[in-house]
Amino acid sequence: MHATPRPLEALVATWLTVGACACGGHTRVEIVASLEPGVPLEGLEVVALPYDPERLLDSLAALALTPRPDFSALEAELLAFKRPEYREDDLAVQAWAAVRDTVRRLSDSLSGVDRRSPGYAAAYDRFRRLYERFLQKTAARDAGVRDLTAEVRDLAVRAGRAADSLRAWEREAWAPADSAATLTQAATGRAAVWGTVDSTGHLAFTLPSGDWWLQALVPHPENPFVEYTWNVPMTSAGLPFRLPLAGVNSRLRWRH
Repeated sequence: MHATPRPLEALVATWLTVGACACGGHTRVEIVASLEPGVPLEGLEVVALPYDPERLLDSLAALALTPRPDFSALEAELLAFKRPEYREDDLAVQAWAAVRDTVRRLSDSLSGVDRRSPGYAAAYDRFRRLYERFLQKTAARDAGVRDLTAEVRDLAVRAGRAADSLRAWEREAWAPADSAATLTQAATGRAAVWGTVDSTGHLAFTLPSGDWWLQALVPHPENPFVEYTWNVPMTSAGLPFRLPLAGVNSRLRWRH
């Protein structure tokens, strides 16, 4: 009489039906990490796993008691986010700068004029009116900046609330992930291998024969809500080769 496999063991067995060859020998894999040519991703941590971690998590999600919260609309908004820029050619900034420069020039000219001179009173009155206009332009410019800041702050608050909800679901749905990973590595006879990209953008792994997935992630340099992720499959079969981690084989996702 055979014992019935536990659910987690049965799940691991299904993952191992996909190319878990351990044929002996090792392969040297050189990784080159760079989002842009000539700009190495120094310090990027890379892990080589003998199973597909995304497939593992998808399998656990399919078994979860509740479905994954749907924040697809918000995620699309976050992926499209662009950091506000206050350009010098903005009309409000142009108007403010023009009045500022005029006020500055008039102030400089008044500093060398005797207050008792016939033209001082008229010049000072013009300066006062210009200065009031300058304050109005400053308020208009600052109001625009506040509106943009409030918009970004609202997006950040909504993203934070959604992230809290999603992480709570992940903690429950993905709770068996560590145990499943341990069982999978034991079954393949291959453990995870870690490494860090050096200042030139290079990292070398020596991996036992079999199927591997290289995982890494790095925050987007311009979008605080997004990160680049890699889950690159490869097969170690004895011949050394070079593998890029670049923008073309990465995926952008919400950084929750």
